[in-house]
Amino acid sequence: MKFVVSSATLLNHLQAISRVINSKNTLPILDCFLLDLKGNMLSLAAADSETRLETTLEVSSAEGEGTLAISARNLLDPLRELPDQPLTIDVNDETLEVFIYYHNGKYNFVGLKGDEYPDPKPLKDDFMTLVLEADTLFSGINRTVFATADDELRPVMNGIY
Repeated sequence: MKFVVSSATLLNHLQAISRVINSKNTLPILDCFLLDLKGNMLSLAAADSETRLETTLEVSSAEGEGTLAISARNLLDPLRELPDQPLTIDVNDETLEVFIYYHNGKYNFVGLKGDEYPDPKPLKDDFMTLVLEADTLFSGINRTVFATADDELRPVMNGIY
């Protein structure tokens, strides 16, 4: 599996879904992002034991298809340091070694099998669909975020429900 993607685009998508990753996961693979390449579309997922966030982006070019789990820290930390530039991500399908090539060098580490990542819970048949514009949702969240706490001892008070 090999693909080329903008570092800024990849970083934005990863930062958006990384918020669901807990610092103390019961399963070590939940410390990872799940990357799934099909054609020119790259699906990214992050999860904890209850919640799963997914996003999709289009890559510039792709060779092969596959699924891979990559440590969130191994992927986010170097991406934050790079300016916007094309990245070539090359995965050895047998050893799961990941090579990230950028303008002035390369970075490599080992990934995990993507099929070990937990599947999302199936949705119930009786669910309701709600479609909102992003601006409307963002405005609503901004009007309620002042009421959230920032207390590590009572994490249930830190969210908006």
